[in-house]
Amino acid sequence: MRLISAFILAFGLAHMAAADEPELRDLIECTPGKSFSKMAGGLADLDDDKLDTINTNPSFTLEAADGGEMPERIFIRSGETDINLDVSDEGEVADFINLFLEDEKAELCVEDPSRAGKPKEKGAFSMAMKFNMNFIDNNGTYPLPVLKDGLKDGKSALKKMMPGPVSLLIPKLSHIYIEYEDDMTEPSFRALDGDQDLGEPGFVKFGPAFLIAYEDLKDMDADTLKVLGGAHTISPSLSPKRMAKLMGEPETEE
Repeated sequence: MRLISAFILAFGLAHMAAADEPELRDLIECTPGKSFSKMAGGLADLDDDKLDTINTNPSFTLEAADGGEMPERIFIRSGETDINLDVSDEGEVADFINLFLEDEKAELCVEDPSRAGKPKEKGAFSMAMKFNMNFIDNNGTYPLPVLKDGLKDGKSALKKMMPGPVSLLIPKLSHIYIEYEDDMTEPSFRALDGDQDLGEPGFVKFGPAFLIAYEDLKDMDADTLKVLGGAHTISPSLSPKRMAKLMGEPETEE
C-alpha cells in the first residue's frame, strides 16, 4: 500500500531578521531529520514476528512548491559526512530511512543554486511521504492466513511510521491492495478452496491498483487468493473509502 502524506518541507520557510530584513537562502539548506529518526527507530523496534509476512520501505517525493527548479542535489548530512540520495525518474527517493537510525542528529539537505541569495518568503519544496508495505512473497498464490497476518502486521508497521498523534488513529487494515507492474494488465483474481475455483472475488479499482476485501474472501469460504495476469505487488491496505478520505480523493464505493 502506498499511503501518501503530503506536507511543506522546512526548506525555505519564512524567517524574518530583527530589522525586518528577509533572511536569504543559502546554497545548501537543511532541515532536521528528527521525524525520520523517530520513524526509523519505530520500525527497528518491531518484533521479528511483525516482519515475517511484509516488508516496509518508506519513501518520499520532493516537488518544487514555488514553481521553480528542482535542487541539484538531495542528501543526508551526518556530522561531517554528506550522503547523496538516489532519485528515481519519477522523483522518488527510497532506501534512506535507516541512515537516520544510524545518526539521530542527521539532517535532510538540498543543494539549490537557483534559489541561493533569494528571500526565504515561503516554502520552496513540498514533500510527499509514501508509507510502502508489501507482502514478502508475491508469487500469485496467497493463503488467507498469510493475508490475515499481513493485515495485522501492516497496521503495527504503519503505526510506527506515522507521526505520534496520527498513529493512534490508524484504523484496521481490511483490504488487499494489488498493483500490476504493467498498468495495462487486465486484472484477474480467483478465490480458491483447495483445488476448487470459487469464482472471482469482488474488487474495486483505486488509482493504479485494485482492492479486494479480506472479509469478502472469507465469506466465499476461500482459503486462497490467486492473482493472475502478470507481475504485481500485493500489500495490506485500508478500505477504499478510508484511503480516499486520507488522500483527499473522491470517495470510492466499497
